[in-house]
Amino acid sequence: MKDFHPFGELLPNNSLASLTIDTAKQVYLAIEKNEHFELVELRRLDKEGRFSEILVVDLKHGGIPAKNRIGINYQERLALRIYQDPSIMPEVRAVREDFPVTMHLHGAAGEPKNLCLYFGPWMTVARSWTPENFLNRIIWWLV
Repeated sequence: MKDFHPFGELLPNNSLASLTIDTAKQVYLAIEKNEHFELVELRRLDKEGRFSEILVVDLKHGGIPAKNRIGINYQERLALRIYQDPSIMPEVRAVREDFPVTMHLHGAAGEPKNLCLYFGPWMTVARSWTPENFLNRIIWWLV
C-alpha cells in the first residue's frame, strides 16, 4: 500500500458544486473528459491567506515505462492545486510520499513535491493556459 501526503482539508463530496473557484471547476470538467485522469477527491487549503482548491487525481499513462530508472509509476496520485488568486500559477503536487527526487521539482519539507511544469513565469504562461493544456503538460512532465 502506498503512503500519500495529506494535503489540505477534505471536502464532503466530489461534486462540481463543491468547488468555488472558476478555474478549479474548469479543470474538473477537463479531468472528466481526459481518459488518463481519474478524480479521487476534492480538498481545499487556506494557508498564509492564499485560498486554493485541490483536485486529487490518479494519472495513468502507458507512456510511462514500467520499472523506469527514475521511479515514476505507471499510475501516480497527484494534487492539482488551483488558487483563488489568478495571479498565482496552478500547482501539481506528487502526493506519493516516496515520489522520486528529480530535476524540476520544488517543495518544502513535509509537503508533497511540486512539479515544475513550465519554463517561463506565470504571467507569460497564463496567456495561453487552458485546463486541457494543463493536463497535457502534466502528462508531458511525467512521461
